[in-house]
Order: sequence, then C-alpha cells, then structure tokens
Amino acid sequence: VSFKGSYSQEYVDVIWTCASVLPYWADPRMKRNGQELCQVLEMDDVPSIDLVVHNFKTVCSAASTERKVDRQVLKKCCKKSYEFMQQHGIENGKLKTPMLDIVDLPCVFIGGSEILAQPCHTTMSIQDEMRPNLCKIPYEFGDLEQLFVALGASEWPIYDQYARVLNQIHLTTADSRLTPNELLLVYRAVRGLFMSLEKSPKSEKKITSLSLPSENGCLYESTKMVFNDAPWLYDRVKAYKLRFLVDLKECGLKENADELLAMLPAKHRPEMLSSYVKEALIEDCKKRLVATGLAEQLQKRLNEKAFHSAVQRLARHQAHKTGQKLSDETLFSALDNLSTIKVFAAEEINTHLLYKEKHVKGSRMEKNCFVEKILDHSGTTLCNVYVKNDLEMSQDLLIPLAEALNSILNGIL
Repeated sequence: VSFKGSYSQEYVDVIWTCASVLPYWADPRMKRNGQELCQVLEMDDVPSIDLVVHNFKTVCSAASTERKVDRQVLKKCCKKSYEFMQQHGIENGKLKTPMLDIVDLPCVFIGGSEILAQPCHTTMSIQDEMRPNLCKIPYEFGDLEQLFVALGASEWPIYDQYARVLNQIHLTTADSRLTPNELLLVYRAVRGLFMSLEKSPKSEKKITSLSLPSENGCLYESTKMVFNDAPWLYDRVKAYKLRFLVDLKECGLKENADELLAMLPAKHRPEMLSSYVKEALIEDCKKRLVATGLAEQLQKRLNEKAFHSAVQRLARHQAHKTGQKLSDETLFSALDNLSTIKVFAAEEINTHLLYKEKHVKGSRMEKNCFVEKILDHSGTTLCNVYVKNDLEMSQDLLIPLAEALNSILNGIL
C-alpha cells in the first residue's frame, strides 16, 4: 500500500472502496513528528469531499443491487458518510458541487425492505409513512437534518412529496382500477396532500403534474378530471362518461371540497362541472314568454323594500348560524343583484345542457323555475327568472325559486 493517497483508520467508513487505509501501526500520525512525515510522504490529513462522495455512491449503488446486505455495516457507513458530508459538503447552506451527484440517488438509509430512498422521498417527521415513496428518516439521524434537507428531504411532508406518491401509483397502475390496498394508500396520500396545503398554502409547488382518484376507483391526471360542483347537473351528463373526482370525504377530509380544490395550484386543478357544461333555456320556450300574471306578481314582490329587508335579516342570521363573517360590502353587493332581475312566465320551462355551445344528448329537463344570467353591452350581469305560469305560490314554485334567488345573491342565504 502506498503512503501517498492513503488515509488513517479514522476515515475507513467513508473511503474504503476507493482509497487505501493504513493499518494503525503504520500510520505516521501515530509517530513522533507525524505531521512532518505526512508531508514528506504526500499524505492528506482529511479526504476530499469528491473522494467521500465517490465512495458513498459506490456503497449506495451496491446496496441497491445486492440481495444480501449487512444492514448494520451499511448503516454505520452511511452515518459516517452523512456526518462527513454535513461538515465538509455544505457551504453557506448550499451543497458543494460534488454533492449534487447524490441528490437523485437512493442514498438515505431508512431500513426495512427498501433500505435506501431518494432524499426527495424522505422527511424528518411523519406519522403515516407511505413506503417506498414517502419515508421517515430514522431518529438516530436527527442531528443530520441540515444535510438531508439540503439534499431534498423535508422537515415534514410537503405537497410535492404527496403528489409524487400519487403520480408513482398512477404510473404503475396506468388508469386501471385500483386494488383495495392501493385505494387506501391513495386516499391517505390525498388526505396528506390537502392537509399540507392547509399548513403551507404559499409553499412552492415544483411538481408539474398531479394524479387524483376518480369515482370509478382509478387514478387520472387531475386536469383531465371533473369535479361535481353542480349536483343538479350530474345525472344529465352521465352518458358522457366524464372522469369525476371522488368525493373527498372518502379520503377523510371534512372540509368543504370547493374550498380544498381552490387551494390547489391552477396547473393541477380539475375542471368544474359548472364550467364544463352550461344549462340553457330551450329557444322554443322563449317564444311564448309573458311578463303578466304570476310573473308580474313575483316581480312586484321582489321590488318591495320589505322583501329586501327580509333578505338582509335572513343573510345575517345565516352568517351568525354558520360562524361566518358577512361584511356590509358583501351583503349590499349581493342585494344590488335583486335590481337586475326580470321575471317571465311560460307554459313550459325546458332546459338542456350545452358543451362548447353544442347540445348534450339526453340532457333535456322540464323545470318549474330557471335563472339565466346574461351580460349586457356595459358588462353588467342581468338575471332573467323563468317560471311556469300555471303554478301558484306553492312549494312546487317557492322552493326552486328560493334556490334560484340564492344563486343570484351569491349564496348568502
């Protein structure tokens, strides 16, 4: 063994595959005037970070391919390498150039059947591991957090990590129906994904795509899915076999689904059913509209100050009941919408659905009340309310009319 390029036993665990290690008795450092001898023999005191990284890559590659691995030996080598790299491989919080070679390498010791994981698939703290795509770094490596985070691990599970779990499962299942175990794992990942959004809504989302579960038990790319935000339209588009997002309550999320999906980055957000299709009054019905009789009676009622006062009281009561804040600006902005309403009556109120201005087959439906919102030349939204003229002030009319008015009032009731 040449003295030049050899190191002491102190560094055996971090260089043993690519450099010589001197026996203890032959190490000049153990002799008198050891430092002078090292200079004469051209020996380095400390291995370079390049050398340690090269050794570490060799060890990790072997551990990933060999069937039989002494885990205790591997764990010891890994820990020594981690300690060295944290001390010598990071400068001003950033990885030195040689360290970049292991960022995408399975190099974090996690034990278990997987043994090693990529840094981006690991986290310092998690209660619900999802191996091999989201793993907890062993507690005995807790003092090495600076290194792991610099390599791509997280302090706690983040959005991108849960998204990777879902994307990886999608990659292996390829749009096919998930098994019960896969479905449970997917639901756990979806729950974690949205919980991470609530915890850090403004954190950076680097991942380019997201897969989410559908009602039929498959995973699809989220932007090619539809969220059922308009249940009254759901049965009327079944023939189109749309990929509807699963009910998020199935994933253990109790929050309002609309609010949860609004937190998703726009590039990952499913399409809303209400924006996917549009409900419209069939043109034949417009030819027989009248503004007298029942329509005139309703129009008069909607214009009364007493009705406006009643709406204010109901809106404030609903806000108090649900614990929400209702500002005067929001309230009066909604009340202004009442002045845009025009009521019409017809013998029949039939609607159908349009997708890209084309009729959706089988979507025709007879209704007692329907609201049509249109923009005038100034950009103001006008609301036409259509009712069947053979109805009296009964529940058959008042219930759908109340729902229609609430939509015009931006849902404050």
